[in-house]
Amino acid sequence: MNENTPTTVTATGIARIAGVGRAAVSNWRRRYADFPHPVAGTPGNPVFDLDEVSVWLDEQGKGSNVPALELVWRRIEARGSGHVAESLAQIGTVLLVDTDDWPEAPLSADALREQLSTTQGPDATLLSEGLPDSWTSTDEDLLKSVASLTSEYSNADLFEQLHERYVSSRSSMSVEETTDATAELMLTLATPGAGPTVFDFACGTGTLLRTACARAMASGHAVRVFGQDASKAHARIAFARLALLAQQTNSPIELRIRAGDSLTADADPGLTVDTVVCNPPFGIQDWGHELLAIDERWEYGGLPPRTEPELAWVQHALAHLKPGGRAALLMPPAAASRSAGRQIRTELLRRGRLRAVLALPAGAVRGTSVGPHLWLLEHPTAEPDNHQVLLADLTNEEHLQTDQRSTAAAAWESGSSSGISHDVADWFSVLDLLEGQVDLTPGRRLRRPPPARADSESVIKTLDELRFQTANVTALLPESLRPSAASADNLQLMSVGTLLRHRVVALHRGRAPQVDLTSGPAIVSQDVSRGKGPSGRASADGLLIATNDILIPAIAEGVVARVATPDQIGALLGSGVHLLRVDPAQLDPWYVAGMLASRSNAHQAGMVLTPTRGTTRVDVKRLQIPLLPLQRQHEYGTAFRQLTALESQLSRTQAAGAEALRALADGLTELSLDPQDLSRLSHDPDHKENGCI
Repeated sequence: MNENTPTTVTATGIARIAGVGRAAVSNWRRRYADFPHPVAGTPGNPVFDLDEVSVWLDEQGKGSNVPALELVWRRIEARGSGHVAESLAQIGTVLLVDTDDWPEAPLSADALREQLSTTQGPDATLLSEGLPDSWTSTDEDLLKSVASLTSEYSNADLFEQLHERYVSSRSSMSVEETTDATAELMLTLATPGAGPTVFDFACGTGTLLRTACARAMASGHAVRVFGQDASKAHARIAFARLALLAQQTNSPIELRIRAGDSLTADADPGLTVDTVVCNPPFGIQDWGHELLAIDERWEYGGLPPRTEPELAWVQHALAHLKPGGRAALLMPPAAASRSAGRQIRTELLRRGRLRAVLALPAGAVRGTSVGPHLWLLEHPTAEPDNHQVLLADLTNEEHLQTDQRSTAAAAWESGSSSGISHDVADWFSVLDLLEGQVDLTPGRRLRRPPPARADSESVIKTLDELRFQTANVTALLPESLRPSAASADNLQLMSVGTLLRHRVVALHRGRAPQVDLTSGPAIVSQDVSRGKGPSGRASADGLLIATNDILIPAIAEGVVARVATPDQIGALLGSGVHLLRVDPAQLDPWYVAGMLASRSNAHQAGMVLTPTRGTTRVDVKRLQIPLLPLQRQHEYGTAFRQLTALESQLSRTQAAGAEALRALADGLTELSLDPQDLSRLSHDPDHKENGCI
């Protein structure tokens, strides 16, 4: 390795480090004569010396106030999307070795392999194979920057922070990460007793297996964990996450992770376990249909049709279950009803292998807008004579709530739907489900209460409610507006990073629960955006939200900053949310929150992740507020508080309007309203253009 070789970065990498678009970097090259010159590459794809670029960004103030952890992540992303997962896996591998000896240079790759063999045994081969023959100067610089953070974070927590950024970044767009709430639900329903052996045959980056380990630790049980994934990089990340967790907690975790396609190259064909949990890939075209035509796993209805790869995963899961074991698999909703899979669904029901189907909301898996189904499978100790299957519809909320998980768990564990609304969950006999197309879609089977007839009296009530809510909106609107004599152009701006250095504010970031010995309700990003109470979970020793705290989602559409609502005060700070706590003697929290959410801040401190949806990762330390006297802040704060009240009232009015329209439409379709009573609609001068007749 040539020690004089500089650490390089592309224009795209510079944009990621600075938190801007690539066009801005091109603009800097044209406008600034002192911008670093390329050291390699081509005119269309130049490559720059990273050290020179970092110095220039600092001098120009374009890379200032970037948190050290965020800067490390941007350096990882700067290596290009095709290398991010491998770089992250290598960082996890190095973190498994004591980092106290790092200050000058990381261990050589050969020394690292030797230590891995000593500390992790033969199962560490997967990690060793992911290491280069030797570190480049770029590698060494990155690893040194990672090592500098180990005084602030434990190795396991640091890797979790980097992993969280990976699964929410553009580099992992193909990763469909199971959320913490979904993982908890799957393990709750699938783990019989302690569940000492757990297998995930498409483990991705290891979230389900990590949750299983945390649950076992919380109950004081040892656990044996097996995983496999088609992506070597993801399998390595999973291994590193689990090994670091075991290292941090000094817990007895027996760990075996393999790389390879589980269907066509099962690494442990004779393995049987207590629990299988998996979020397998959906809709694979080439899953090995021809290669696996004769396979002993196809016990239930034979070889799955080419168009039913998910039913191949189901039978693969059953092949790895011990008698009495259970499996929880996320499935596409269509797998419950497609005609091609009818024969296999029939056999699964008849032989007592499929025990429950739960329809989950769209937020159950990150990276997809599809609300999956959760199939619960079982390998019974004896063939059942007469049994029932639980169907549950949990799709009414966008994200799994605690009470929804409790409802499903209660129905499953009790074997009864007593006390549970039958339009949410119910048990069905196998004979009933075997009729027709063997459609197991919960929403089509559960009994929906008949809608009340839209009589004129009920419609009048909805219209009265709409008038009431509309009047409340009018009451909140200002009667007149006067132009302000102040100009934002003449005001001094101060960043949150500067306020932190002056100790005027304190900044905290919520973290995902680590070893979940005890947990409590937590505010997560969607709760902040909607002004709702807690829907997530966090470790009970985490930070509690207090009155006047400002909550800022790390990723949102633009910059969202809200003063904590009464429903949020007292809850834990959850993953993906920043908390800003201000000194009320110097700053008005409502003023600060309002100014932080300005359009200029979205441009100043936001890095757009998905341009089509406007999703932005917010660098809180770069957000700015104008400096005003405290009394003037109070005046603006009162106005921002009024805007928040108006926003809430508009939401209530919109809901009342939708209900009124629905009631009027139902009244007309059910012939319970006289159409002449709605004749005033025809006075709309645009009714012809709007299609109103």
